[in-house]
Amino acid sequence: MKRLKTLFLCNNRLCRLAKGLHSSLPELHTVILTNNLFTRFDDLEPLTEIGTLRTLCLLDNGITRQPNYRARVICMLPKLRVLDFQKVKPAEREAAAATMAK
Repeated sequence: MKRLKTLFLCNNRLCRLAKGLHSSLPELHTVILTNNLFTRFDDLEPLTEIGTLRTLCLLDNGITRQPNYRARVICMLPKLRVLDFQKVKPAEREAAAATMAK
């Protein structure tokens, strides 16, 4: 699956991702994980290894109710352009960096 660019894993009761995704899916740029069971930021750590990731959706996961959710994900994935179907603007990226620096 070296050419896979988009991965839809909605409604699967997933709660964590395997490490090493970047080696199996080197061209991956979009991951849609709506309506799963992600509750901790540690569970998303394997996404940081995917340097090509530009779009991520985590709607309807417990993690979206965590304090500073957007800011933390934006800082965790600095190349991300779209989070939860909303564009990440430069001002939001700067505010996220300031928030996480505190």
